[in-house]
Amino acid sequence: MVVAEQRLTQVYVFGSQDTVRILHVAAAPESIVFAVNHNNWEPYVGAQDDQNLRWQAHQAGKTVIVLPDEEFPAPLSVRLTPQENRVLQLLAGGYTLAQICQIMFITERSVRRYMNHLRDKFRARTLMHMLAKAVAMGMVHLNLEGDND
Repeated sequence: MVVAEQRLTQVYVFGSQDTVRILHVAAAPESIVFAVNHNNWEPYVGAQDDQNLRWQAHQAGKTVIVLPDEEFPAPLSVRLTPQENRVLQLLAGGYTLAQICQIMFITERSVRRYMNHLRDKFRARTLMHMLAKAVAMGMVHLNLEGDND
């Protein structure tokens, strides 16, 4: 008898209080996205004090990112310079600050300035929050699990 391996989906929930929760859910990413986007978010974000708060889920490969709906800037409103886009792609690729400096031939101060611009443009509180929004908006493409199966 062959037992099918059940894969857990990683769900990143970015709360309104600068919190990030990472859940491991025994469901397909598509079904989680469907549930959250059809107002069944309580299993993932918990009960809410603010009943008017809506949540939106986005799939990034085998990972799901959940953010409060009002946090998403309009995709066309996020315009990046070529340098900001390069920093975004390198950050999303897992490069460190020092590596980005070497790759782009710029100073650490310049990279930090680009990172601050990115956080501002995405209206994100943290670097991780900004990356999650960028991935959810389709501006970067990641394999967050690191495997190619």
